Amino acid sequence: DISSSDLSFIPELIYNPFLIGPGDAWRFLRGSEGMPTDWQSNDFEDAAWELGPAGFGYGGGDDATVLEDMLGNYVAVLFRKTFDLNAPEDLLLGMIHDDGVVVHVNGSEIGRVNMPDGPIDENTLASPGVETALTTMVIPSSALRSGTNVLAVSVHNVIIKSDDLSFHAVVGRQDTPPPPDPC
Repeated sequence: DISSSDLSFIPELIYNPFLIGPGDAWRFLRGSEGMPTDWQSNDFEDAAWELGPAGFGYGGGDDATVLEDMLGNYVAVLFRKTFDLNAPEDLLLGMIHDDGVVVHVNGSEIGRVNMPDGPIDENTLASPGVETALTTMVIPSSALRSGTNVLAVSVHNVIIKSDDLSFHAVVGRQDTPPPPDPC
């Protein structure tokens, strides 16, 4: 009403430093399903994979997506998540994991932690095993592209009868904080 004597305006600034944030939904494939040969590539169709919120795992009592069938049945889980960039720049990947991980961006391996050298499949065991650890790594701008990017991570247990598995990851710009240290 033009004759009103009051006006309210309450601005709110929302800043999200993450390109992939805590609790975001990821596509995942249990190792009992096998490892498709091109699962890391941008063109791979993952719509039939399960979708669940991070963190993933079992045995810790703190997972949003519990892999209750993993113990004694399979040692690896594959994860895929897309994110968009206007222009490539170095990014920071922070991961909580137990035991080993192999990280791919847009089809190229950018790093591995607690995993043997060489080809990896759904039966590859982590080496050595670790209790839940926090790892950060730089995703170099050379691995990224303008538009949609794909982060693909395989997570592996040290033995098939391991009593736990954990995976949670965030991606942000270089000044983005990593996930909370679980230790």
